[in-house]
Amino acid sequence: MMIIKTIPYYFLIAALSSGCNTADKDKRVESFPNPVVVDLAKAKETDSQIMLSQFAESISYIRLSDEPLIGDVSMSQVRINEDTIYVDWENIYKYTPEGVFVKTLFTEGAGPGEAKKYSFTMSAFNEKERYVTFHSINKLSYSNYSFDGNYLGDTDDYMADSITIKHVKTYYKDYQIFEYVNNHVDNNGKINMFGPHLFYARNVHDGSILHPYPNPACDEKATYKGRIVIGQGDLQYIHIDSLLWFKFLALDTLYSTSDLKTICPKYIFNTNGTFMDMITYTHAKVMDVHAAEVKNKKFVDAVLPLPDGGLMYTINGKLGIADNTGKTSGYTEKPVVNDIDDYLKTIDIKSYLTNRTFCVYKKHLYILVDAYRFFEEDCKPPFDNLTEDSSPVVVKIRLI
Repeated sequence: MMIIKTIPYYFLIAALSSGCNTADKDKRVESFPNPVVVDLAKAKETDSQIMLSQFAESISYIRLSDEPLIGDVSMSQVRINEDTIYVDWENIYKYTPEGVFVKTLFTEGAGPGEAKKYSFTMSAFNEKERYVTFHSINKLSYSNYSFDGNYLGDTDDYMADSITIKHVKTYYKDYQIFEYVNNHVDNNGKINMFGPHLFYARNVHDGSILHPYPNPACDEKATYKGRIVIGQGDLQYIHIDSLLWFKFLALDTLYSTSDLKTICPKYIFNTNGTFMDMITYTHAKVMDVHAAEVKNKKFVDAVLPLPDGGLMYTINGKLGIADNTGKTSGYTEKPVVNDIDDYLKTIDIKSYLTNRTFCVYKKHLYILVDAYRFFEEDCKPPFDNLTEDSSPVVVKIRLI
């Protein structure tokens, strides 16, 4: 029986070699003329704090209705579609652009047309077709509800077969983006959890499948030890305007695509031996590696491309900023200092990036901040009727 143990995956990235055939990849990766090279080999951790004005020109706040009352939002995502606000938590809560509650998208329960959502897993929003998909507790399928709260049925088997788990991650244009977790251990006790491709794209209309990014270490086999490292996800997907951005934890490139057929490397991270490579990470996922090999290893665990061509990134959960030439002054575990207004003293941007709980819409970064944060020292509430026990506040940051 498989034992799944959750442990921090403070591992990651860098030099990569493999015998896997990458011919399919080479056909799809466009020769981007000027990818930005971010030199992380020389970047150091610093005590200096990042100022909000370094990447933002303004900040504003949207008060969400207190009925229903939303609790801890540390793992809740805010989504914006056509200025409508959605909070993805135990249910999916819909609000007007002004923060007035409209409805929950589904009825919680085990009956027909009902669902029970994991509060710590993100839903997949199909903005083009206006529906949302999530894995319902105690179901071996995914539930689908329209943005108006209509039940659209259960689809997409959670278990693709007896050993492969399907994770629906997001939608992009006409495609559903999903990943397979391969739990197959061969007769020699060997496994590669990532399989032949790092993610897949299925056309929601005709069912055709694209294979946008082959696993460059697909031939590497690890010895299964009975435990699997899990976390927020090895791939980060970011929707910004018409582009889909993605980066895998143990690879040194941030890509974008406009059609899932042509993949453009936009940012390349120059790293060194202190960063983890893909082959070692394949072994680390199943604990098939000595602790000394991964101790103090670094990885780029989150990214956010900025409108001016710069980039926010985190190394082992610590935040750094690179300008549009790739130059960076280092990275810090300290929160961002809000030097634009007096409502919040600091904003822990790094946590939103690593937890994947932010969204970008029309050059604005949206995050959820617990109401009590506005009552901490040197802070003040932006609304007269806000209390420490109120629903979270949507913080809207205009990016430079």
